[in-house]
Amino acid sequence: MIHLKKHRRLLARKMIGNKFDLAYYFCRGSGVEIGAMSSPYLEFSSDSQVKYADIFSSTELREIISSLNVDGMYNKKIVDTDILLNAPTYSLFDSLANKVDFIYSSNVFEHHPNPIFSLVDQLNCVVTGGIVYLVIPNKDYTYDRLRKTTDINILIEKYETHNFTNTVEEAHEVITCTDSHPVYDMYKKNPAKYSKEMIDKKEGIHHFYTYNITNLLELINYVKLIISFELLYISADKSSDIHIALERTDIK
Repeated sequence: MIHLKKHRRLLARKMIGNKFDLAYYFCRGSGVEIGAMSSPYLEFSSDSQVKYADIFSSTELREIISSLNVDGMYNKKIVDTDILLNAPTYSLFDSLANKVDFIYSSNVFEHHPNPIFSLVDQLNCVVTGGIVYLVIPNKDYTYDRLRKTTDINILIEKYETHNFTNTVEEAHEVITCTDSHPVYDMYKKNPAKYSKEMIDKKEGIHHFYTYNITNLLELINYVKLIISFELLYISADKSSDIHIALERTDIK
């Protein structure tokens, strides 16, 4: 007998080119999706309970997107924010009442000012056996392709010094080195001005750091020194997104 739901799911992935997505398999039970905005993940099992976390309310997010003045960008409805993540750390652990079975995020990790803190924070939010599932842009196959891959030592230093700020120099690099992006193409007219604006506004929408398979594996190995987990899955194809599934384990 053909399993129609499974067949439809596999067919959909084939059609939209999302063949490396295994979140529907790993993420079950009660969970949180971070930064869903207008594109929440729709393939969680029907018995999953999902809340949405973000650094702004849905109204504030719509205002930010509208201010970018780019036609056709995020036209769909933005999900309501159930859990507000507060500056400067944007810690989910500090805002979550109880631990959950999974945390999912897609194209969010690269926005955080202290990525190692963010990953440790998420792992602290799931139960033993719980999953942190991340979808992270592979800079080699996106509009970040011309930018330098972030040195893991920069991120380690930020974590160890509890630094949650970005610099004007980092913003300037984003503007001048991003390849063919409608927002930064406009900003290139006056990068010095917009670099300062990016830092002052703290909108959480910019790729201050870039990732590929190499530095993500370095980052994961460093985080293993801090908290106990296992790497269950990482996609390594030459495509725009890298999928990662981490399972929280007992302290050894």
